[in-house]
Amino acid sequence: MPITHQHPCKGRAACRRRCVPDPQKYPITRRFIVMTQMMARALAGIVPGTVGADEFAARARISRMAAVDAMGGFCRMGIGEKLGDSCRYAAGQRLEAAVMLLEDGCPMEAVAPALHWRDFEGLAAGILESEGFEVRRNYMMTGPRMEIDVVGTRMGTAMLVDCKHWRRAAGVSGAVDRQVCRARRWAELHQMPAVPVIVTLYEGHPDVGGTPVVPVSKFRSFVGDFFGALESIRVIPAG
Repeated sequence: MPITHQHPCKGRAACRRRCVPDPQKYPITRRFIVMTQMMARALAGIVPGTVGADEFAARARISRMAAVDAMGGFCRMGIGEKLGDSCRYAAGQRLEAAVMLLEDGCPMEAVAPALHWRDFEGLAAGILESEGFEVRRNYMMTGPRMEIDVVGTRMGTAMLVDCKHWRRAAGVSGAVDRQVCRARRWAELHQMPAVPVIVTLYEGHPDVGGTPVVPVSKFRSFVGDFFGALESIRVIPAG
């Protein structure tokens, strides 16, 4: 059940730019909407490791036939490695698939229930590692007790990532305030500049007081440009 529609780039198999068609020139049909929503439901079947069709169907609560179709569709999107009747998935691929579905026009309300905040952690950690950061997950500090979802350090600077699985656009200011407190504590304990960052599924959140609020679909580019952008974002100094 691949997600396909008439489109200038001929679909994902031919184009990895994740471009979105002009809805006036390439109308999104009812069939396309039904298919994307079905694929959104199938996201729950994507877990790290090798997954057979029966296990995939049970996790996603769909029929075995639908599971086979969904597994094939995800593989054509570059999600998972086909191994006979099974697929092998890497950590973070459920969220990667969710981002692709959102970019293809699948409603946020259909995608969000299949995701867990740990999906965000896995993807964020993987992106940081691929960009040469030393990564720690679920880092605990005491006095007072505080936990940071993902810490990436490189070139004497720490990026502290708080992964927010919001199903609605709310609570940004409070989340930023708490992450800034964690960043101050980190900078004090480790004598290292720290940058608080919020990663969320939603687009359109403005940065709060210089603290970046980054949609997960743009986190890779944010990390790639991180050191060039330090002068324009909030950095908690060491000490």
